[in-house]
Amino acid sequence: MQRLNIKTIICLLLTMIYAIHASAQEIEFEEEDFIPDSLLMEQVPQKFSFINYDADSLSFPAGISDDFMTLLWKLADIKDGADVKINMIHIGGSHVQADIFSNRVRTNFSKNFAPATGSRGCLFPFATLNTNAPSTYRLKTTGKWDGARNISNKENIPLGIMGAAIRTSDPTAAVSLQLNTGRDSVQYDFNKITILGSSTSFNIIPVVICNGVEYTTEIDPSFSSYSCRIPYPATECTIIFKGISQGGSFTLRGIIPESDKPGVTYTACGVNGASVPKWLNCNLFTEELKLHTPELAIFAIGINDASSLGFKPEVFKEGYRKLLAEFKEANPNCCFIFITNNDCFLNLSSSGKYINPNTESVRKAFIELAEETQGAVFDVYGIMGGKGSSNKWVRAGLMNSDHVHFLRPGYNLLGDMLFNAINNEIEKQIP
Repeated sequence: MQRLNIKTIICLLLTMIYAIHASAQEIEFEEEDFIPDSLLMEQVPQKFSFINYDADSLSFPAGISDDFMTLLWKLADIKDGADVKINMIHIGGSHVQADIFSNRVRTNFSKNFAPATGSRGCLFPFATLNTNAPSTYRLKTTGKWDGARNISNKENIPLGIMGAAIRTSDPTAAVSLQLNTGRDSVQYDFNKITILGSSTSFNIIPVVICNGVEYTTEIDPSFSSYSCRIPYPATECTIIFKGISQGGSFTLRGIIPESDKPGVTYTACGVNGASVPKWLNCNLFTEELKLHTPELAIFAIGINDASSLGFKPEVFKEGYRKLLAEFKEANPNCCFIFITNNDCFLNLSSSGKYINPNTESVRKAFIELAEETQGAVFDVYGIMGGKGSSNKWVRAGLMNSDHVHFLRPGYNLLGDMLFNAINNEIEKQIP
């Protein structure tokens, strides 16, 4: 009888462990169909009564600026078939590194503004640093590499807009790129490759191989980058580093597959755990921003800054002002959208998890920054339902049980709503 009880207890414990583990995993859902034309407010699926759908809009605390109106006119031109390109950058922490939320916005632009799909944006091989990588492209490295992210850069490797870098001195090292590995049907291609990086020797030159043909890149020392053109649209390539066998190393900070197609190029710059100070530590950030010349920056940095009871709004805003200045240096006409922090838990190891009391302070700080810069606010906190709403999002299968990160359906919903807010502003402002 005693042995039976022990077996029963062990089985129960294993069942509980499995249940806890399963609950922590991301639930896989099929993608919902996209609306082929412009999304209207009433077309966003309103099946969750606790969500404030009325908050699905951009608010302009200081009014809409001339630069923002210019941006909206250019987006309207793209919708009407004009040969216009726009660069957007969505920057943040773990909400962005996985590129689910940001990819949903990107995909909406590409599908709803078709055939103006634009280019895919800057990419990085996060898997080489043993961290999660987006599923919509594949960057595979061979050979020996080390590297760093802005959250931990003990070797002081130069970092840029992707907040990460990898470095190799291995003659066998290579990077293979494959686009369009995700679920959505947007097909991106490229006829130019730009490699963000630098070498310790002029003898080391990245070479791009497409369909067995080698294309030698040319260096642009002003942007610490190399580029080459491909004579046809491609979706795959391999990059090798000739001359590295003679000694030295190459540091890779990102790969930009560019197309001549008009449309929105939407780059997601996210590093798990990154805060405003961590992004400010990227010493090549402004230099690489100038290469991108973003016309819209979407800021989702704040969840990590507000992860302790010692959060100070004025320090937070001062750090943001420095980051905003870098964008303005790269493009004085760059427009800003600030995404407020989501309702979340604050993990106090000594006393457990509680609703983060800093979230409303961060929201207020973003409104003040938007007023200073004539930017816009996309109020995720308000959309969720305010304080304590993460409980309902978790129960509805939209949010992870950590009450910080969303599950795929939640990120997709927010991506649809952000696109909807921008698109509605176009229809509202442009006659």
